[in-house]
Amino acid sequence: MSMQQGVQVNIFRRSIHLPVFAVITLMVLLGFGLRLFNLEFAGLWIDEIHSAVGSDPDKTIAQVIEYCKRDQPPLFFLMLHSWFKIFPYNDFSGHILVVIIGTLSIIAIYFTGREWKNDSVGLVAAFLTTINYFHVDASRQVRFYPLVFLLSALSYLFFLRILKKKKGKDFLFYIISTSALLNTHYFGMVVFASQFLIFAIIIFWKRISDVKFLAYSILSGIITGLSFLHWMPVVISDLGISQFHAQKLSWYFPALFHWVYFRDIITAIICAMLAFLALREIFLSVRRRQLSEEQVVLLGWIGFGFLIPLLYSLLRMPMLEYKYTFITLPGLFILMSTGFDSLKVKNLKLLTLIVLFLSFHVNALFIKPIYRAKPFEEWREVTQEVLKTDHENQVVFSQYAWYYRYYFKILKSIHQPLEPGYADFKSWLDRSEKVWVLTSTRFPDAGLSLDQEKMLKENFRLEKELTYTDTKAKYYLRR
Repeated sequence: MSMQQGVQVNIFRRSIHLPVFAVITLMVLLGFGLRLFNLEFAGLWIDEIHSAVGSDPDKTIAQVIEYCKRDQPPLFFLMLHSWFKIFPYNDFSGHILVVIIGTLSIIAIYFTGREWKNDSVGLVAAFLTTINYFHVDASRQVRFYPLVFLLSALSYLFFLRILKKKKGKDFLFYIISTSALLNTHYFGMVVFASQFLIFAIIIFWKRISDVKFLAYSILSGIITGLSFLHWMPVVISDLGISQFHAQKLSWYFPALFHWVYFRDIITAIICAMLAFLALREIFLSVRRRQLSEEQVVLLGWIGFGFLIPLLYSLLRMPMLEYKYTFITLPGLFILMSTGFDSLKVKNLKLLTLIVLFLSFHVNALFIKPIYRAKPFEEWREVTQEVLKTDHENQVVFSQYAWYYRYYFKILKSIHQPLEPGYADFKSWLDRSEKVWVLTSTRFPDAGLSLDQEKMLKENFRLEKELTYTDTKAKYYLRR
């Protein structure tokens, strides 16, 4: 995929040949379309509601930050909070922000791959990002994972440029991108620690003694670390947690993770072969004693990115989760792209790209459909049904009231449902003619107590019972 010299354009002060610019533009448009198509087919699922409620525009910045202490560092939530201040507070607005972030990742990884080797590697890495099932799916959810991918790619881009070019502006952009990553997700600490180890390895390997460079590097690391100092009390508190939602790892977890990334057998096999070709090239470089800084950084990016959380998982508790490896996914795409670049037959390259493109679309549309997949929980659909019967004499109870209130707010602006364990149950029944009880079938749900059930049945009759994905709804009328 080499491009001839010719007309050039400048993006972010980087000169790009016009044909390359055209290809990137097409990939950005395609990537945006793949992430936007049929975006509102399903409502938010439980993790997305955490993002939406935590970023409620009616909250103060202090309240958003306080909420984040139970989730992740606050940067994404503050971005979403600010976004909702400008645009409507609803599913579509939240989704659009993440779609934009996911699409920007295509541009970022092009520059990262180009810095690693050449335009070909950058373009193929951007292509893999454009059509990757895992990335497309995550870019359609109101969560921070595409931002983690974007910032991880930018952090390593400027980390490598620091090693290669030692320019002051690269130190500055490294500080900005890595500080942002640290303040977006806890696995940003894994990236920061990995880069420290890689830096130490390269310093001793290359025997670098440039005092000015070392001083700038250490200062950049200190400033970046200080940017996260405000969140360290939360980190220290979280270290006391005895269990985490991540599942225990199996010995074959690399194959499982690889499958989750690509989701269809054809793409998974092709990408595994490309990664093998790249690793073979690195192995041959080691044998010839021609290992480059780029290869060391790439191996460290992927290797330490998995090894650090793996060791924590083995020594303390499971921590290595599929979505958390968005910190290494850009590196994996670049590794596969360097394997693609080692292919010598042009027709084979073209065939590989065509097969990957078609395989994604067949898989996403028909086999494991992204665009018409059933939601985990139908909070929106339940709320819509409940509000069909709403008037001033209706009360709604649910143990998961905190989640339902998001949809009640954006659809009706009422302060329901109520949590049966804390509400004045009898008082609400006495002044209500209609009652809804919403229960979860996916998560533990105590529902009403025995006394509450008895009180309800004595005064109300069950009018209808509805079943939704992971949810049941019962509707009662006064006798």
